[in-house]
Amino acid sequence: MNTQDFFSTAAQAKDLIAGVSTVIFFLFAFLYVRGRAGSAVFLLDRLWRVLGGKKDFHDPSLQDEHHRLSDFEKYNYSRGIRFQSYKKIEEARLWLQERDIGMEELVRVKSYFNSNDVSIRAPRIISHKLLNRAMLVMFLFGAAVTAIAQAPAALLTIKKTGTVIWASTSEVRSWDGLSWRVTADDCVSGNVHLDEHDKKVVCDILTEDGVESVLKEAMLSQRILAIFIWAMIGLLAYVAAREYSIARQALELHKRALENSPSQLNLSV
Repeated sequence: MNTQDFFSTAAQAKDLIAGVSTVIFFLFAFLYVRGRAGSAVFLLDRLWRVLGGKKDFHDPSLQDEHHRLSDFEKYNYSRGIRFQSYKKIEEARLWLQERDIGMEELVRVKSYFNSNDVSIRAPRIISHKLLNRAMLVMFLFGAAVTAIAQAPAALLTIKKTGTVIWASTSEVRSWDGLSWRVTADDCVSGNVHLDEHDKKVVCDILTEDGVESVLKEAMLSQRILAIFIWAMIGLLAYVAAREYSIARQALELHKRALENSPSQLNLSV
């Protein structure tokens, strides 16, 4: 297969992917809505009407039942909570009212809400707190690394010996920046206290032509990589902080639910 054949095949594959991607997008959108709503009657009803079916039932009781099912799907979808039945929705609404908890509060901590027995479980707040602090430390560490990566020198590793160096066109330093430092004058005078291989590599960096462009490319790469890693850590730190905040609110709602729980009636036997 020659180059032209390859590009022709690639172009055909690209066209195929472009066509299939639309179908895949709508499929995932349907599965997402279906999973969030708990059923797909809304879609079947719309398809029924597109094909010429009547919108409403003639029997008022059946129409009321249809509206009830539509409300059930919409309620599940908009709240993001999978209730098993409309009866469970009514039970949950009463439960919230008795405990002075707003639906907007429940939606925020929905991952801790059990729709089957209508309760809010207490989260393991200590684990969320530790993770939040750990990610904060990682974020600060990433910020320090990113700042170091902005230095006007490339962090390189000499393959044969594994020696890590900071290299620029004016000087080469050890990885920690303090153990040793070599300049072009040191190479000319022979005042370089490194083993022969490292000495040759370091002096080639400082004296050979064309190295500057390589160092600039390496510095740009390390800066981009450092910023990317810091951004990823920042995203994880944000998620951890958000989950910690949600866990704290869930714990507060759990306690409020227990405190405001209606007292049980003592029935005489």
